[in-house]
Amino acid sequence: MGGGPEGFGGLFLPRLAVAPGAFSGFGRGLWQPPGELKLFFRHSNVPMKRLFLMRYALPALLTAFFVAAPCFAQEVTTSSAEDKAQALALVKQLEDDPLASGAENARQWLTNFIVNAPDLFISTCPELLGPLNGQGRNGAPDLIAQLYFGNAAWAIQNPDKATDREAMLAGGLESTIRLYESLLKKKSRWRWPLLDDLRSRANKGTLGDYVRENLEKCQ
Repeated sequence: MGGGPEGFGGLFLPRLAVAPGAFSGFGRGLWQPPGELKLFFRHSNVPMKRLFLMRYALPALLTAFFVAAPCFAQEVTTSSAEDKAQALALVKQLEDDPLASGAENARQWLTNFIVNAPDLFISTCPELLGPLNGQGRNGAPDLIAQLYFGNAAWAIQNPDKATDREAMLAGGLESTIRLYESLLKKKSRWRWPLLDDLRSRANKGTLGDYVRENLEKCQ
C-alpha cells in the first residue's frame, strides 16, 4: 500500500488499492486479459487468420484461461490482520471522538476498506435510525455512518456469526450509541429522542428486540 491521508488519533491511514488481476465484484475492478491475449482477440480481415483463431488458438486460449482462473480468483481471499486491526481501532476512535480532526479521513478509509474487503459482506439499515435518515443536522450523517462501521466492526470480531444479520445490526447500533454519547459531551443540543430511547434499551439489554421489531423496514 502507498502513502495515505492524514492520520487520525495517531494511526496512519493508507490508501486502499484494488489488487491487480482481481475479478469483477462490488467495489472491485473488472479483470482484463493480459496484452498477449488481447492481440488474439483483435479483429482481423484475413480469413486464414480468423480460421486459425477459431480452430486452434481460441480453444487453447480458453482452456488455458479456465485452468488459470482459480489462481486469479484465489489471489486475494481475506483482508490482512493489520487492516482489520486498524479498522477496529478507527471505529473505536470515532466512537470516542467523532468530531476530531482527521475523523473524515478515518471514515473514508473505513468505507474503502469495507467495500473492498474480500471477506466482509456488510449490510446496513439506516431505517433503524428513523428520523435521522436523510438528515444533515445534529450529527445525523455521522451517526448513520457509524451504524455501517459498527456493523463491520462486529463482523470482524464475530467471523463465525457473519450471517446473523440481527446480531450484526444490534452491534452496529451499540457503536452508534457510543458515538452519540460522545457527541453529546461536546454538542449537548444535538439530542435525538430515538437515540435516547436506544440508549435506554441498550442499558436494559433489549436492543436486539428493537432490531427484530423493525427489521422489516430495512431495504
